[in-house]
Amino acid sequence: DLYFIDDKLTKLEYYTSGFNSNMVEDKYMDLVVTYGEPLITGNSSVLWKTPTLKIKFSYGTGDNSTPFAAATYQYYYYSIAYEYIASTQTQSKQQRPISSGTEKQYTSSGSGFVIATNGIIVTNFHVVDGANGIDVFVNRNGEVKTYNAKVLISDKANDISILKIEDKSFTNFAQLPYAVKTPILDVGTSVFALGYPMSDILGEEIKVTDGIISSKTGYQGDVVTYQISVPIQPGNSGGPLFDKNGNLVGI
Repeated sequence: DLYFIDDKLTKLEYYTSGFNSNMVEDKYMDLVVTYGEPLITGNSSVLWKTPTLKIKFSYGTGDNSTPFAAATYQYYYYSIAYEYIASTQTQSKQQRPISSGTEKQYTSSGSGFVIATNGIIVTNFHVVDGANGIDVFVNRNGEVKTYNAKVLISDKANDISILKIEDKSFTNFAQLPYAVKTPILDVGTSVFALGYPMSDILGEEIKVTDGIISSKTGYQGDVVTYQISVPIQPGNSGGPLFDKNGNLVGI
C-alpha cells in the first residue's frame, strides 16, 4: 500500500514470522540483485538509493548484526520502505508527461482529470507543489494539445490541487462522461486507476490498472482515505479512480 510519510510518497512492505527459515536473507539478496550493493549498511538496516527511489530495508534477526543471521533465530521480521523521489523532467507538473521532442524541461509530471467543462482539473498537490509553471497535456480524439494552467486552490493536508486551464486556444470540454460517487465503497469492490505512469519507460498512452478496495480507512486509520490493491507507479499521482460503472470514486 502507498502512504504519505513526512510528505513523501512511500510504499511499505512488512513481514514477520516465528519459524526458522532464510526469509530475511532471501529478501535481502533479492534487493541486492535488483538494486546492487547497498549504499549504507547499518545495525538492523540497509539503504539503497536510485534516481527515483530510496529503499530502506529494516530487519530483526536476534542480534541484528546482519541479514544472514536470520536463519539461526526463531523470531524475526523485515520491513521495506520504498520512498519515491521526484521524477526528473524542470519547469512544471501535471497531467500527461512531456514527450521527448519537447523543448521545455519539467521537474515532475503526474496525471489529472476534468471536473468542469471550462477546464477545471483535479490532481495531487505534490504534483504541482513549487511549480513555476504548469502545462496540461490534453488528448482529444487522439490529438494532443498543450495548455497553460494555474492553481486555483490547494489542500496540502489531503494532497489535492484544483487547476484551471488559462489559455486562449482552449475550447471547453464536452459533457463529462462520468459522475462523482461520494459514499464509501465496500471492501472488495473493484476499482480502476487511469493515468500516465513512468511514460519514459511504459510509453505515453494512458494506462489502466485494476484492483479492489482493501480497506475503508487509510494510513493509521485515516477516514478521509481508503486503501486499494491497484498497482500504482510514479506518474499515476493525481489520476482518477473509477468503479466498474464509471463513477469517479477517488484520486
